[in-house]
Amino acid sequence: MNDKDIKNAYLFGNVLLNILKWLILLLMVISIGFTLSLIVFAIIYGVNVPRELLDVMAGLFINVSSEQVNEIMMTHGMGNLIVTLIGYGIAKSLTRLMLFILADRGIVLYKSITLGDLFTKKSNRIVDEMMGVSFLATFTTPIIVLLMNLSFKIDINDYVNVGYGCIIIFMSLFILRIILNRGIDVERELNKYDKDLNNYKADIDELKIQSIKRDAELKKLKSIVKEQEEKKVKKETKKKTTTKKTVKKTTKK
Repeated sequence: MNDKDIKNAYLFGNVLLNILKWLILLLMVISIGFTLSLIVFAIIYGVNVPRELLDVMAGLFINVSSEQVNEIMMTHGMGNLIVTLIGYGIAKSLTRLMLFILADRGIVLYKSITLGDLFTKKSNRIVDEMMGVSFLATFTTPIIVLLMNLSFKIDINDYVNVGYGCIIIFMSLFILRIILNRGIDVERELNKYDKDLNNYKADIDELKIQSIKRDAELKKLKSIVKEQEEKKVKKETKKKTTTKKTVKKTTKK
């Protein structure tokens, strides 16, 4: 892929992730709003919450019909039903909050994957954060539902699918974490190799410089030796010339 394709892939994925992020935020706000509303009505009316309101809330929270609400109330009581609905609302709100955090951090991670450098400590830290959040998101709702079941004997699993979908996110992040660790190790080894190679190149350059200096010194010495030899030759030549002149003068006498 060229730079243009990578940029287009980033823009497309970023738009989808942002849509998902704000959709999760909307669902979270709705969950919190309904939960707080039910808490307020429970505080005001106690177990005398208007039946019509309870039918609406129960339908929104656990998707049950008016007949099923009546059956649950007859079996477990209105008070237990209200507390169970509030507990389930809190669980869903917390889960959606964690999904919102995952989407928000996922946008940053996606940018590192497409436009930046994936094998960094920052990416590693983001994946660690997302693993922790996804683990909590996986078990928050099931644990709260289990507590509601043990406390009030109302098994919401009969009416909704609690699910463990976030475990897929956790496992995907776990695999990505392994890839990141391996990639960082490989990159560290490559950096070490590059550093050693640069050191070797620096040593070679230093040896070349020293060799050039020695060649220059050797050339200078040769030049000095040559000058000395030339001076010696000139001196000997001059001496011979002087000797010949002296001999000739002596012969003439």
